[in-house]
Amino acid sequence: MESKQQNNNALSDKSAIHRLESLCKNPLVWVMLIALIFRAFIDPMGFLDPKRSGKPHLESPDVPSYLKDANLKELLFSGEVNIERTPAYLIFTGLHRQLFGEDAMFGWIVFSQRMLSLISVFFFYRIGEYFLKSRICVVLATLLYVVAVSALLFNNWILTESLAVSFAVCWFFCLMAYVQKPTRLKAFLSGLGVFLLIMLRPAFMGLLLLIFVFWGMRLLFQREHFKKDLIGLLYAVLSLVLIFGYCHQFYKKTGIFSVTVLGVSNQFICMIQSELFQKDDSPISRRMQTALTEYKKIFPEKANDLRLLTRPRVWTYPDDPINFITEKVRQDGLMPPMNERRIYTQRMIRTYPYDYAKFIAGKFLQEKKLFPIYVFILTELFLIFALWKQSRRIPILHWIFWLMIAGLLFTAVAGAQDEYFRLSLPVVPFVILIPFQCLDVWMNFLKLNSNQRPTD
Repeated sequence: MESKQQNNNALSDKSAIHRLESLCKNPLVWVMLIALIFRAFIDPMGFLDPKRSGKPHLESPDVPSYLKDANLKELLFSGEVNIERTPAYLIFTGLHRQLFGEDAMFGWIVFSQRMLSLISVFFFYRIGEYFLKSRICVVLATLLYVVAVSALLFNNWILTESLAVSFAVCWFFCLMAYVQKPTRLKAFLSGLGVFLLIMLRPAFMGLLLLIFVFWGMRLLFQREHFKKDLIGLLYAVLSLVLIFGYCHQFYKKTGIFSVTVLGVSNQFICMIQSELFQKDDSPISRRMQTALTEYKKIFPEKANDLRLLTRPRVWTYPDDPINFITEKVRQDGLMPPMNERRIYTQRMIRTYPYDYAKFIAGKFLQEKKLFPIYVFILTELFLIFALWKQSRRIPILHWIFWLMIAGLLFTAVAGAQDEYFRLSLPVVPFVILIPFQCLDVWMNFLKLNSNQRPTD
C-alpha cells in the first residue's frame, strides 16, 4: 500500500515537472512576462513621480471634460446625456473617483489602464497566431506591440486612447474567435463590443457598419454556420437599437441626432480650416473674412502664407487664428447655435464639394507620421488579393481587418481638426501585424522553395 502511494506521488511529481517544462517552453508565457514589465512597471515619462501627486499628464485640452462630469450616480441613474462626451470613459473615471476618492483616483486610473493594456497583449498574441503562420513572427509582432511607445505613453493619460487601443484589440479578438469556432457568446460579445466602443469613443461609429458587413458577407458567402451567423446579425441589430436609443435621448436635449456635439463642432472648425468661408457671402462668412484680416494685421509675422490648416499649434486665444476667428464671430453675436452650425457647415460642404475634398486630401498629406501607415494599408490590400487568389475563397476577416484600419484612420483624419496621430492610435496594433505578414509570406516562400529543391 505504501509502495503504491509512493508511486502515485512520483507520477504526480513527474506530471508537475512536465507541466512546468511545457509552460516554460510556451513563448506566450515569456511574452506576457515581458509585457508585465513594460506595461505595468515602466513609466517612460515619469508621470507617476510622487512630486507630481501621482497625477498623469493633464495638459491636453480634452482632459478636463473627462474629469468634471465623472459623477457615477448621475451618469448611471439620472438618464441625462453629456453633450460633449459619450458615457463609457466618464463611467470609468467616475467609478475610480467613487472607489478611491478625488486625490487617489488618478493613480488608480493609470493602474487600471495599464492592467487592461496588459490583458490586451494576450489577445493580440492570439490574433497574431491567426494571421501569421510563423511562431517567430507572432512573438516578434507581439513584442513590438508590447514596447510600442505610443501605447505605453497613453496608458498614463486621462484620455480614451489607452482603453480605445485595448478594447479595439479585444473586440477584434472576439470576431476572430467567432470565425475560428462560432458560438452565441462570441457573437454576442462582438455585437455588444461595437456599442461599448462607440460609447467609449464616437470615432468607432464606423464599426457599426463594419459589423453588418461582416455578418452579411458570412451569410452570403460562407453559409456553414447560417443560424449562428443570423443570431450574430441580430446582436448587431441590438447594438444599432441601443445606439439609436442614445441618439434619441441626445436629440431630445440638443435637437441633434447624434451621440456627441463634438462631431458638429469639429466639422465646423474643419470648415473654417478649409477656408470655404472665403468664397461665401453669408453674414457669418463675411465676419470670418474680416476676422482673418484683423488677425493678419495683429500678427503680421504670421500673415505670410498663413494657411489655417497648418496654423501654429497653440491652444490659447488670440495666438491661434482659428480661436481668433471664432471668438470674433461669437463677440458679434453671429455664432449660430449648434444645430444651425451643423446646417451651415453642411451647406458650405455641399456648395463647394471639390474644394472641401482637396482640403481633406491635404490633411492626409499634412501628417507625415501617418505615411508609413498608408504604405502598410496598401500592402495589406495586396496580401488580401493574393490570399483570395490562392484560396479561391473570400477572406472575410482579412477584409474586415483592412476596412477597420482604413475606416478608423479616415475618421481620425477627416473628422478631426488636429492631433491626427493621437486620434488614429487604435489602428497601431493592427498596423504592426502587416509588416510581419509580409515577413511571414517571405519565410514561407523560402521554406517552400527549399522543400522543392531537388537533392543529389
